[in-house]
This record gives sequence, structure tokens and C-alpha cells, in this order.
Amino acid sequence: MAFTRIFALICGLVCLSVLNISPAEAQTCSRQVGKDITAPNLRSINGTAETSCCGLCSSTSGCVAYSWNDYQGGTCWLKGALSPVIDKGDTTIANRYFPTIQAELGFTYEATTDWSRINDNYLADKDVILFLDDKPTDASHKSAVERFTQRGGGFMSFHVAAFTTNANEWAWYHNTFLGTGNFQKNTWKPTPATLRTEDRTHPATRNLPATFPLGTNAGETWYEGYYPVVWQNRNYRMLYCNMGHNDIDYNGNIDLSETFGGQIQNTFFKDALKWLAYRDAPFEESKQNPLFEALNA
Repeated sequence: MAFTRIFALICGLVCLSVLNISPAEAQTCSRQVGKDITAPNLRSINGTAETSCCGLCSSTSGCVAYSWNDYQGGTCWLKGALSPVIDKGDTTIANRYFPTIQAELGFTYEATTDWSRINDNYLADKDVILFLDDKPTDASHKSAVERFTQRGGGFMSFHVAAFTTNANEWAWYHNTFLGTGNFQKNTWKPTPATLRTEDRTHPATRNLPATFPLGTNAGETWYEGYYPVVWQNRNYRMLYCNMGHNDIDYNGNIDLSETFGGQIQNTFFKDALKWLAYRDAPFEESKQNPLFEALNA
């Protein structure tokens, strides 16, 4: 049996807006908190040294908040090294998990941080693209993704790969394709809830129970309501997973939960990949996503 080729992209050239920081920008940020970025580090994430940054994340280039609590509290961080910060909930754990199932499902898994590979030639023999924790910013790379999916190529993205506060910067992706629009708020921490499988006839969900529990600790901004977790734009062979952030003690860099640690969830991922890789029919020309229309009514 021919192997399916799955291509996963993790944080690339503009990962979380913290790459390619100029010395002047770093000095400006450091002065605002009275700290030198070469001083002893306050914490480390995945081995990347970091120091406290300025109070308003959006006002200084190079600053980033790693949690909703950080963002609300104005606590930001500036990387002490110019290498990507990889969200452990989506990338390093994903890159450990997917290779363990490639023999079982008959695919080859390739992960990269090089967004320049998003072009027609490179994607010609790929069956599925995964956006684990980011998305392209270059116009040619965006166009290549659109052509790939419009030809029936499989696509799945997770978590912050849909994040934007300016959906018009790539309206096709955020509004038409994903249907997510602009970010508004999240529950932040993994939250106990009952997940309901709305459609158990879909190839990706047919082996899931009608309902199943998830989460252990109450999220700090969780109240009540209807929260879509996974959905498909029926004009494409795609899935968006509005999840993927395992619980982490960021101060101690300690995993508190495992993103791929649940049997039911992993059953979904396996069935989803098998469906995404199977091209059985041409796809219609893209239309506006009804979810986006409903959310913005």
C-alpha cells in the first residue's frame, strides 16, 4: 500500500511575533521594565531563556503573552534567544505522537518550521497538511495553501493556528475556510465538561461515543454555553480542532496534562487523518463559511 504523506508545520518565520527582534527593539522593551535581557533569566520554556518584558504586550515589538492570564495582567515575555518558542500543547508533543502511529495507519510524517516549503511543487506529493501552532504570512505561501485545499488536499489545524485579531489579513483562511473570524476570548485552562459528538456518521467521529467527559480542573473564565470543539467546512476536506493546549505550569515548565493522552481523543485523530488523506471526490468552489456568518450575525 502506498504511504500517505503528511506534512506538519510548526512555528515558523513569525512564530508568536517574537522572531527576528532587532537589538534596538530588545533594548526598548528591556528599558521599560528596567531589565537587561542578558541578566539572569526569570524562567525557561522548552529550554528557551526568557526575561520579563513590558507591561502592554501589544505596544512593544518582540513581547508576547503565553496565557490569557498573562495577557489580561499585562505580563509579557521577551525571548533571550532568537529561536522559535514552541507551544508544548501542540508541537513537541504532536511531533512525538504522530510518528508513533504512522506505521499503523500507513503514512509518513514530516515536521518543519520552514514556511518556504509551502509551494505547489513541494506540496504536489503531500496528502495532508497540519498547521500545529501557526500559519503562513507570505502571500505566495497563503495562495499555495488555498490551491492545495481547493484541489481536495487534506488539511487540519489546531489551537492558535486560527488566532488573529485581524481576520482580513487572510480573509479566505479565517472567514471562509475556518470560519473562526477574530479571536475574542478563551477559557484558558483545560476545563471539565461533557463533550457531545453532534454527528457520529462522519468518518472522523463514527468511532466516538455520543458523549464523553474531559478536563479535570475548572477553568478560570469558563462559565456556560455552547462551545464548538471540532468542525469541518463541508466545501473542503478539512478539520479545525479548537483545542490542543495541554495544562502547563509555565513557571516551572512542568506538564500537568497530556494533549495526546486520551484514548477517545486519539481515536478521533487517527480516524480524522485516514479521512483527510482519502480524496474521493472533487470539491466545490469555496463559499462563505456558515459558522462564520452565524458567529458574526
